[in-house]
Amino acid sequence: MVGNKIRFRTQEFFNPFFRFIGIVFIGLSIFLIFTSWMVFPIFFILGLVMATTRYWIEINLREENLHDYLWILGFRKGETIDIAEIDYLYLTKSKYSREYGFFPRAYEYGHLYNGYIKLKNEEKRMICYGKSKDRILTKLHLISKALNLEIKNYSE
Repeated sequence: MVGNKIRFRTQEFFNPFFRFIGIVFIGLSIFLIFTSWMVFPIFFILGLVMATTRYWIEINLREENLHDYLWILGFRKGETIDIAEIDYLYLTKSKYSREYGFFPRAYEYGHLYNGYIKLKNEEKRMICYGKSKDRILTKLHLISKALNLEIKNYSE
């Protein structure tokens, strides 16, 4: 919390593999400064975008709004919602499965906890997710404390 603003990252835009490739591009661009200065900016900017693009939520208590945005190289793209439109926060639990790798295949199964903001016009916004219920509840409690909202737990 900074002043009258609560800001936190909700999720990454690129998956971990592409974020890693972005970091490799940044490292590669350092060597390209000395060998090919024309290609350097392409690799550097592409790597920077891949490594740092994220979804964020910012709650401004002074202006009483919530800004849900995509952060790309310092630019914010998204929409702003009035706090008065927020009805409550809630937590859900869902199953997930993931398959990755070429040979041998690796499988991962488990539960995922999702935190949502419920708006008065029947719309919902996912604000956080993760494998740890406590970590998601911590983020939801931070928001509910600042906005005096109720948290409903639908995860049981």
